[in-house]
Amino acid sequence: MQRVFDSADAAGATRLVLDLSETKGGDAFLAVPLVKGVLARQHLSKRGGLIVVVGPDTFSPGQNTAKLLRQYAQPIFVKHPIS
Repeated sequence: MQRVFDSADAAGATRLVLDLSETKGGDAFLAVPLVKGVLARQHLSKRGGLIVVVGPDTFSPGQNTAKLLRQYAQPIFVKHPIS
């Protein structure tokens, strides 16, 4: 996760799009470094800095990550269309 943020920082990224729309399972502990990385960057944790894509296949770790981000940051949520 640190490499993702290092790369974004080096590129001067001002926004981050996180696609959780197909997150059907996995390691929920990966949410912690993700949320910490977002919160460490004020431009990402304020409104408009983080876009989170969710959809009907967003389960378990994806739901937990979305909830944590909603609680601690100000993401904009976008619903992935059902295909």
